[in-house]
Amino acid sequence: MVRSHAEIDPDAEIERLAASAVRAIPRFDAAYSQRLRKIHAAPPVIYLRGEWLPDDEWSVAVVDTRRAALEANERTVAVLASGVDTIYLAEHTRLADEIAERGALITDYPLGTKPRAEFFPRRNHIMSSVALGTLIVKGDTPAAQRSPRAWRPSRTARCSSFRARSYRRSRAGHCRCCAIARRRSRGRRRCWTC
Repeated sequence: MVRSHAEIDPDAEIERLAASAVRAIPRFDAAYSQRLRKIHAAPPVIYLRGEWLPDDEWSVAVVDTRRAALEANERTVAVLASGVDTIYLAEHTRLADEIAERGALITDYPLGTKPRAEFFPRRNHIMSSVALGTLIVKGDTPAAQRSPRAWRPSRTARCSSFRARSYRRSRAGHCRCCAIARRRSRGRRRCWTC
């Protein structure tokens, strides 16, 4: 992932980005997501293909609905676990092109980075951090995506993974997130949604 300083040719990297219609946005740039900037260990650079709008800060991440959103002519932003030029799976290349035309592709991985299993939890963390909340709509979503560890909510998106999984209330009228918060704090706390 990390190359030595001697191997990097900044001019060549800038040319590759321009040829791919990709912008590298450093954390200090005004175009960088305000929500993402606030999380612990925010990526130093975000690679963007398409356009990130200020209104995107008010979005909700909805997992497994990219095609439906595009078919409804809705704006779509996808967070990738690879470089924006290396689309996972190859048959999703056309879908990625449509998303970039009507929204944005975002990643914290440089061009040419191939997806790897260990990149997906970080992708999920970024996705839940740039949005107000996360909703997982597909019933047969793999357990790794439903896991609170895979969807580590940031401080700006607290409880999003739990709220996305269930709003079921306990007998006391509190959500499942409250039960977890009470267990960890020995019964003294409830989540911020209740």
